[in-house]
Amino acid sequence: MLQVPDQDQARQMVFSVLPCIPDFLYSTEIIVPSLNNDIIVFTAFLFILVVFGQLLTFTIVIIVQLSSNFGANLLSESTRRLQKNLLKALIWQTGIPLIYLVLPASLSMLTIPLGIYSRPFNNIIVAVTSLHGLVSTLSMILIHKPYRSTVAKCWKKKGTGENSRLVNNFPLFSTNTAFSHQPTTSSFDIIRIALTLKNSGSRGIMLNQLLLITLLAPIVTFAAEGSVYAAGQLLCDETPYAYQPVRIYEKNYVLADELWMETLTDKNGNFSMKVSGTDLISLTPYVYIPIFCKTVLSLGRRCSRSAMQLNIPSEYVSETHFADKMFDIGVVDLDDNYYTERSGLGWITLGMFTPTVECRDY
Repeated sequence: MLQVPDQDQARQMVFSVLPCIPDFLYSTEIIVPSLNNDIIVFTAFLFILVVFGQLLTFTIVIIVQLSSNFGANLLSESTRRLQKNLLKALIWQTGIPLIYLVLPASLSMLTIPLGIYSRPFNNIIVAVTSLHGLVSTLSMILIHKPYRSTVAKCWKKKGTGENSRLVNNFPLFSTNTAFSHQPTTSSFDIIRIALTLKNSGSRGIMLNQLLLITLLAPIVTFAAEGSVYAAGQLLCDETPYAYQPVRIYEKNYVLADELWMETLTDKNGNFSMKVSGTDLISLTPYVYIPIFCKTVLSLGRRCSRSAMQLNIPSEYVSETHFADKMFDIGVVDLDDNYYTERSGLGWITLGMFTPTVECRDY
């Protein structure tokens, strides 16, 4: 396990396996710790086992001790209520490593036997994992009242009023018996907004929703929207690739790629497409062309030879519903060694299966 391979040979092997490697990586000092997939899978599985094992053990012990009748004859009803609140708080908090550590590690380990090499997917995994500390800290402050009180003291303002009393009436999951008034601050805007609904009669439901928003906010962002304009001419062995489908898809790395628009080339093989759409985080549209060039109808079916995909650069993606720049692919002969940025259409979770062939009856 500790025998690191020769880095020059290891890098060449990695470059020969990974598809579509950016040019800058060839001149970058990349460290390849191991070429043995079993070691990588084993270490990832060990990490998942240790983290998940601790969470599972801790949760079971808490549930058994606090949810049972242990000490029911010795403890007051108020103490038992605090224990129940503590149980809820700890269940929320122990679920965070499951979402931000165990789940990304499991998905990363799954990509090895499936042969998935996706830079965007790896970037998402690393980004989600790196948010673990931030989300844990925010949830700890929101869940446990002593932490909220301490943070409020650090940012308190001069003077007291109704708003300052509201901050202390924010028992998301109260874990102590002390009650003190702390002044509100601008750092607690989201808490103050929630507390304005205090008298609506649904405070408990609203506060639980606030916690969910806090946990998921670093991952789920507002949808991005924009429009694209793509055009070009397609040939098949120097003759027009006439009346053939051309599509624009939006790339999705979790669900199937979303079809934005489909059109047919004209009699000269020309196409022009303007379309707008939305997606989470950012837009990554691409032009997709199934290649039926020099195919024949057999047994009532005609199947494409392959497919061509051209990613639309970000500078050609307008932030409005009206595309103001044209992405011109030029003249492309599909019988030649045409350029494609990816072979196949991602249609299932994580693009595990990317079919390059589609069939029709004409």
